[in-house]
Amino acid sequence: MQTSGESILTYVDINVLQFLQDSFSAVTNVSCTIMDLEGNFITRPSNTIALCMEGFRQPPSGAVRCHVSDQEGRTEALRTGRETVYLCQNGLTDIAAPIAVRKR
Repeated sequence: MQTSGESILTYVDINVLQFLQDSFSAVTNVSCTIMDLEGNFITRPSNTIALCMEGFRQPPSGAVRCHVSDQEGRTEALRTGRETVYLCQNGLTDIAAPIAVRKR
């Protein structure tokens, strides 16, 4: 898993990462975004729903709930080393999955 100061972009070009994410999202019809450990977007969101991105993430109160939910999902995915499915604080089903490069 990612360690302090390390980024997936050390190993994968951002354009390749975006292409892989966009392709996965198109094939599965699942909204995707790759974030770092602090919750910052690494890639542009793919296949998003307006309710989430504009309805919940934009207003300050919704954004806080999103950040807390994202952090909880990341923490659990990193703890277990696998995907976790959870209900975000805005009531939507969300999934967090760790991305490991060379088992880091």
